[in-house]
Amino acid sequence: MENQSKNGLDLIRISASKLKGAWGRVFLASLIYIAPLVLFCLIPYAGWAISVALFGYLTLGYLNFMQQTLKGNNPSFKVLFVQPEYFPAIMLGIIMA
Repeated sequence: MENQSKNGLDLIRISASKLKGAWGRVFLASLIYIAPLVLFCLIPYAGWAISVALFGYLTLGYLNFMQQTLKGNNPSFKVLFVQPEYFPAIMLGIIMA
């Protein structure tokens, strides 16, 4: 494997070369990931609970989207919202929120 990173700057350079032409999709996926969480956090009490419930699902979906994009695939934005793993998603949301 020729593209092994030795530090963070190498990792950024390698990722940038793999994302050629896909920056718009990555930015839009990031916006889709962050916007609902921020909006729900603005709602007192109930918004926090909703954010915890959504955070794990969106995080796993976002990671899957980025992984597929870096592999050269062209994933749909539906990947952000479809997660077959229920328990890990909820636990990730509770731990990270």
